[in-house]
Amino acid sequence: MTNRYFRTDTPAGRFGEAFPLGNGRLGAMVFGGVSEERILLTENTFFSGDGFGDNNQSDAAEAYREMDAHCRRGDFAAAEKAAESFMGVRHNYGTSLPVGDLSIRFGGASGEGQASEGSSRSYCRVLDLREGTAVVSCTTGGARLDRHARVSADLNALIYTVRAAEPFSADLDFSPYSNTESSASFSDGFSFTTRALEEMHSDGKTGVLLYGRVKVLTNGTYHPAQKRVEGAEDLTLIVGFTTDFQKDKNSWERGIRLLEDRLSSLDQKILLADLESHKKTMTELFDRSVLNLDLPDKESWESLIPLLYQYGRYLLYSSSRPGSVLPAHLQGVWNDNVACRIGWTCDMHLDINTQMNYWPANLTGLPEVNEPLFRWIKEILVPKGRVSARESYGFAGWSAEIVSNAWGFASPYWAVPITASPGCGIWILTHMYEHFQYTGDLDFLVRDAWPLIQEAVCFALEYLSEDKDGSYITGPGISPENSFTVDGEIRFLSSGTTFDILMVRELFDIYLETLVYLESPEKDAELTARVREAQERLKPYRVLADGTLAEWSHDYPAADSQHRHTSHLLGLYPFAQITPDETPELAAAAAQSIQKKLEFPEKWEDTGWARSMLLLYSARLGEGEECRRHLNDMLTGLLEPNGMIIHPPTRGAPSFDNVYEMDGNTGLTTGVAEMLVQSRRGRIRILPALPAVWQKGSVEGIWARGNIRVSIFWKDGTLEKLILEPAEPVTVVLVYNGVERSVTLDGSCRFDGRLQLLPPVEA
Repeated sequence: MTNRYFRTDTPAGRFGEAFPLGNGRLGAMVFGGVSEERILLTENTFFSGDGFGDNNQSDAAEAYREMDAHCRRGDFAAAEKAAESFMGVRHNYGTSLPVGDLSIRFGGASGEGQASEGSSRSYCRVLDLREGTAVVSCTTGGARLDRHARVSADLNALIYTVRAAEPFSADLDFSPYSNTESSASFSDGFSFTTRALEEMHSDGKTGVLLYGRVKVLTNGTYHPAQKRVEGAEDLTLIVGFTTDFQKDKNSWERGIRLLEDRLSSLDQKILLADLESHKKTMTELFDRSVLNLDLPDKESWESLIPLLYQYGRYLLYSSSRPGSVLPAHLQGVWNDNVACRIGWTCDMHLDINTQMNYWPANLTGLPEVNEPLFRWIKEILVPKGRVSARESYGFAGWSAEIVSNAWGFASPYWAVPITASPGCGIWILTHMYEHFQYTGDLDFLVRDAWPLIQEAVCFALEYLSEDKDGSYITGPGISPENSFTVDGEIRFLSSGTTFDILMVRELFDIYLETLVYLESPEKDAELTARVREAQERLKPYRVLADGTLAEWSHDYPAADSQHRHTSHLLGLYPFAQITPDETPELAAAAAQSIQKKLEFPEKWEDTGWARSMLLLYSARLGEGEECRRHLNDMLTGLLEPNGMIIHPPTRGAPSFDNVYEMDGNTGLTTGVAEMLVQSRRGRIRILPALPAVWQKGSVEGIWARGNIRVSIFWKDGTLEKLILEPAEPVTVVLVYNGVERSVTLDGSCRFDGRLQLLPPVEA
């Protein structure tokens, strides 16, 4: 299965070559050195900083009124000056940090004669996505070592095993990223505590405390004081963590006891059973969606697409799983020790990154991975958002902005250029409604999503005001993260950004659609009437003289026409406010906007997630060859050897090195899926953006809205067979190659290339 393995014949020398493992709580990057194994360990809640302190300025609401008045007069300089009293207070915001490195130095039976990295023979390193394991085989010091690593969800631990035909020795050590507060030796291993401390994003004194325990199982001799194993042919290390993220002494102490009890009970029999359980779980997740391409050039960059399609899914379900305390951050559950040391932090960015992380979830059959995100929104983000709405805006409801963290930071950003942007909170909320659209989980919609939708609507109604032409526009805000020029000066803040208006439009649509599913919608009659009236008067999209879609309510030019963000095009994707068949003029304007962005390719801020957005836009526009172009640029210019997609340093997002961002990978997965299947408003489009060179292939398991599993087989560039498997009876319209057909699905249904129903397969 070519979409399953990453293979290499060399050890990893850096993060972008190491293999990632994770269970949604604990992450590990396995480097696979010959004489010394390095495993970079991370943990879901290991954040510096804390959630204490009021992040809203005391006079912010008054400053917001001043910003509004200045923007209406077109005095953008004065508005940005007033925003200094509006922007949020950073306090100990923090960042996700790596926990540290576990090292294992190998030697011969006597502990001498350790091999150098260059002396390995028959070296092989493999990441098996389907089974969620990393394997290293090599010969060192005359001995063959076979090493196997996994991160178990059931045991919540890293399991690392070494097998050899001849005795070997191993020296064990742990090096923390920040300070180590204490360590201890046990007869069967060692422990350590370390705190997430750094000074760029916090005060260097506050952060999550972590207790780590390493248990050693071996048929050799373990020396606790030296953390050394001798005379072993068999070695197993089990690594588990617990943290004080909840800031409760009793839960911290209880967590340590539970961890110790769990590890103390483990033996080889339990570990063997866990290995089978782990493989079964990972295989089931992997197999829900499988892509195959039969390409003429088996060695081309394109041959990587089925593997990278799976890799985006793998990274998502390895960094977000039911039981994860927090959702996947900028880098999932891993950390390259770069993103935490640059200005834009390793956190939950809400102006694209967190959303893109989770786009493959429902689409590729992973609905349960949403659970940590939704719990974080409901229990952590929204409570802080209520405070921000009240104190920073003087509004009802809740709001959230460009960035957030482990403690639900929801206040305006702490620098004037990218404050305010409450549309970001609406955007992350739309994921909850999307989850309902895909799964049909009505209890979730009514119990979890609806109250938050109502509160967001209350905020949005106050965020709107009447423009001079009688339409409704949003208040002062930015178009993340772009700017415009007025008389040669760069400005960010203005009223009625396309981004904010399209987010409010989407929210109002969701509100009105949800009413259909409520038992007593009439009790919200007054609010509903206000929503309907406001929705009808929202300022519509505008097309500028150059044929592009307007990004602001004014016509001042963008300060950077090749800026990486395309926030004004989100009505095309992820939403369906702009479509080629329903709004062809707007779709043409969106296409023209993309072409303008790429007019000077060398100036385009090419990053993984930004290129993924272009891929997704082209998929929605039905441009298969453009999709292929974007995939080519991503895989030939932004791909690490281990399959991770990077964000290179750009003029708008500087860094001292390339930064791995998970959304580049999940964006690619989503883009490829959208090239093959699109669903909206009861219509399912089959192969809407298939490139000509993808002559033959199949995808088994992409989900359409309405909880319909879709499998497609094509040959000679045309549909050969379509299988639709609804969770319950439903009527949909199928669209393929100019043919539209309304069908009622009741159980598994098969169709031919002309969308004609085929007889059921006999059992």
